[in-house]
Amino acid sequence: MKRFFLFFMSMLTIAGFGLNVAAANTPLVKPVYPKAAAYDDYDTRRKTEEDNPVDAAFLASVNSFSYASASSILSKQSENLMYSPTSLYMALSLAAAGAKGATQLELLKTLQFQGKTTSELAKQNGNLFRLLYSDNEAGKLKIANSIWLQQGVEFRKNYLNTAAKQFYASAFTVDFTKKSARQAMGKWVADQTNGVLSPDIPVEKDQLMAIMNTVYFKDAWLYHFSKADTKPDVFHLKDGTTVNTDFMHTANTGNAFWKGEGYTAAEMDFCNAGKMVLILPNRGIPLESMVSDPQKVAAMIHPEGVEYREVHFPLPKFSFGSSMKLEDLLQTMGIQTAFTDSADFSGMLSKEKAKISKVIQETHISIDEDGAEAAAYTVIIMPATGGGAFNDQDPIEMKLDRPFLFAIISDRQTDVPLFIGVVSNPAET
Repeated sequence: MKRFFLFFMSMLTIAGFGLNVAAANTPLVKPVYPKAAAYDDYDTRRKTEEDNPVDAAFLASVNSFSYASASSILSKQSENLMYSPTSLYMALSLAAAGAKGATQLELLKTLQFQGKTTSELAKQNGNLFRLLYSDNEAGKLKIANSIWLQQGVEFRKNYLNTAAKQFYASAFTVDFTKKSARQAMGKWVADQTNGVLSPDIPVEKDQLMAIMNTVYFKDAWLYHFSKADTKPDVFHLKDGTTVNTDFMHTANTGNAFWKGEGYTAAEMDFCNAGKMVLILPNRGIPLESMVSDPQKVAAMIHPEGVEYREVHFPLPKFSFGSSMKLEDLLQTMGIQTAFTDSADFSGMLSKEKAKISKVIQETHISIDEDGAEAAAYTVIIMPATGGGAFNDQDPIEMKLDRPFLFAIISDRQTDVPLFIGVVSNPAET
């Protein structure tokens, strides 16, 4: 069976400190990762859930941030696009753990975690990390974090300890003025993702720090599409033209299925309890209108009630990448001070000051008959500153032959969106 990978690399680059590349292969701090349970080891999974309670309020914060940011991003696009809200949330959480004053308050508010402490935010991120982490014979959802420190710059040990304990972040030292630092960071990403991505990590003048997060996902459909049934068919584009592309076909009994105002939706399960939600607007309804309201996006992906029906899925194979700058989005969402010389990241830095200058995310996804592969990295550059019963009615055919929305959801325990995207033209890569 073809193997599939979902990679997410979230990198916070904080100008003003560097690491010795020669030491990059030997972390100053190397956390011990959680022990992953087999996909059918329900006792171990249950024990992990008991030992790592994630507050419903925290999950609500993750989802609220996810849908607010996704709605803003997706509603402005007319082409294929995928965005990873959960990974951006984790990256910003790691930044918030080292922020103080107005910078911290704005980060917490944007993360929908206002009124709480950064210690609680770190704890909840740690519990979520442990619940999401899986590495077994059926698939993988492996998360890794690292902090890259400029030689000679003093960082607060409490921050590094929190990063290691709750975010499982390894710490390295490099010299950001040298090309070898970028090479070392790129190699670390490649190592964490089995070579799925080998990015050229950007650095900035007077860089102090880089925080990197990777999420590596590999999973197969619980019910595979038969390759013998894949055949060309017509996909209708937004402008009224059509393209021919390969459509996969399957008919599964017991799929979650629901309808809402202007759309039909269903989900495809992965072997490790995750799922892909597929949302198809009714004919004549533009996709942009369906994603312009965060509450609408949330309701479509997390409906209040579903049926379980036999659903026929004519689904186009697709593979594409996206790249986006997220500074404007985050400033609109309320992160203002962090982008100015008044930024306060003294919770991680002892003497130097840093601010955020750029936030970039790149993603890639492909699906075929066996499963899904997706990849993303987010870069935050910081220079120095100054369920229900089965319904046995007639089968439903959900032919995704026009622009549609999709989401890859973690599992039914955490139920957070790892990726949200739109397919406007499956023939484009």
